[in-house]
Amino acid sequence: MDQRTFFSYYLPALEQALRHDHEWDVFLVKGPDYFYAGDEQLYRVLETFIEAHCDEIELFDRVGLYFDAMSHGFDTIDGIQVQDYKAMIRNQAAVIKQKFEL
Repeated sequence: MDQRTFFSYYLPALEQALRHDHEWDVFLVKGPDYFYAGDEQLYRVLETFIEAHCDEIELFDRVGLYFDAMSHGFDTIDGIQVQDYKAMIRNQAAVIKQKFEL
């Protein structure tokens, strides 16, 4: 799977996860994978892509840290307020959308 195709699935799921991040109980916060998990084959393909590219694409690390912090009720991530960190993720996602014309 190429990056453009991957992000055409991943970014909408990320947007949903960010939009609903406050609706879950602490420890049960749903990340992007929750929003594409209904399709088992797609889930495997996307998760394999993330594993293969996690060292190259900073967004994956940020998303993981963000949802981990949300699930534990932390106020900051590496000294950055959680809401500011969320904005950083949204900005990075916007750059990727523009790059791939999504």
